[in-house]
Amino acid sequence: MNSNKFINEEMFAGYKSSSNATLQINLKINESDLRLIDQKATRYGLSRSALIKIFAINGELSINIDRDNLRMPII
Repeated sequence: MNSNKFINEEMFAGYKSSSNATLQINLKINESDLRLIDQKATRYGLSRSALIKIFAINGELSINIDRDNLRMPII
C-alpha cells in the first residue's frame, strides 16, 4: 500500500482542517517503547508523528484490544 494513498485518501478523505495553525505536543516515551513505535511506523511507510496521530485519532474505533495481554508503557 502506498503510504501517501493510505494517509491522504483512505484515512482523511473529506477531512478539512478548521485552522491553518500547526500545533506541537511533547510526549515522554521510554526508549524501548519508542523503538517499537518506530518499527511500526517503518512497517507502514509512515513517519513516527503520522503513526501516532493516526492511532490517536482512530485507535478506539479500529483496535481490538486483548485486555489480558495488554502491553503497558513504561512510566
